[in-house]
Amino acid sequence: MKIAKLDVLKLSQPYGKDEQWRFSGGKVDVWNTVLVRLTAEDGTTGLGEIGDGHFIPDVAEALALFCRRMIGDISVFDTNLLFDRMYKAGHFWGRRGLALGVISGIETACWDIQGKLLEQPVYRLLGGAYRTKIRTYASGGMEQTDAELADELKQHVDFGFTAVKIRGGYTDPARDEHIMNVARRAVGDKIDVAVDCGQGYVPGPWSIKKAIEAARRLAPYRPMWLEEPVRTDDVAGYAEVRAASEVPIAAGENLTGLVEARGLIDNKALDVIQADITHAGGIGETRRIADYAHAHHVAWAPHVFRSGVGFMAHLHLCLAQPNAMIFEYSRQAALRDELVVEMPRFEQGCLLAVDRHGLGVHLPDEVTTRFPYQPGTEQWFSVEGYRE
Repeated sequence: MKIAKLDVLKLSQPYGKDEQWRFSGGKVDVWNTVLVRLTAEDGTTGLGEIGDGHFIPDVAEALALFCRRMIGDISVFDTNLLFDRMYKAGHFWGRRGLALGVISGIETACWDIQGKLLEQPVYRLLGGAYRTKIRTYASGGMEQTDAELADELKQHVDFGFTAVKIRGGYTDPARDEHIMNVARRAVGDKIDVAVDCGQGYVPGPWSIKKAIEAARRLAPYRPMWLEEPVRTDDVAGYAEVRAASEVPIAAGENLTGLVEARGLIDNKALDVIQADITHAGGIGETRRIADYAHAHHVAWAPHVFRSGVGFMAHLHLCLAQPNAMIFEYSRQAALRDELVVEMPRFEQGCLLAVDRHGLGVHLPDEVTTRFPYQPGTEQWFSVEGYRE
């Protein structure tokens, strides 16, 4: 069953004045989503997501449309061949970054079609259910007052979450300690609290010394993990921080491909790797990353912060992957429920499997009407953090 057509769909969801959110990396007022829709020879369609499209929608679209000339003779079942051909076609320009994100969208759409043709949920095509549910954490805790943060976290716990994530990464690690103290007082000792320091997207990332200071300050509060305490590409820095830290270290939401993941794993730089299907190269490549991590006693806890298409792709792989640790449930991401055919049930802090064919996603006509793309809304964090 060959690929007959590739379309790219760009959507924008602006946040109202009271919905806009801030964190150490900047402000988000519009959420852009870029989807790939493949059509097989028999008319069956599948959806995938280009996570990088949130930041540069027009460029993501252009590269995806360029790549369609490479895949017209490939079966939707031959995802390894599809990945390899697109990866090697970009040998001089695309072995990292956006090129892998575009492959992610195209490859994931193939899995969606496969499941529909075989009348199976995607997790069954990935080896079946290693588990039927996955523990889930509420990912929020954006910049706000202490009282607002405490109130938000209490709401997550009341809803049934057994773990939450807050944002830190401020210039002075004492601020992160203060925020963690607020969180602990709000949720108590039995709820896991992860801290996202986000040093991959702030203008002036922490030094290694400061990152180690942050880890030491936070250790008494027993965080589930300390996320991105070092700038994205500093593998040696991650290894140094991890060696000095009593707190588990997590990172990798921005990595693309197994070749980048291997550096972090081989150098014993992480306890938890966070490879994102919409960015790292698709379901197959992310599974290869998770398998490599598993072989080296590293957990996989994916970054899940895009639309419903990325959300469901991650859920399927988490259900099948042995070292999937926990699932991120964003409290800010847009266009999730609108693109999911049947939202998975949430029970006792876990998301349950959904047995819809394929990924269990769709693109209703009203979604494209309600959320038209807004050119000029590309996201660039921390503009105010750089000198004019």
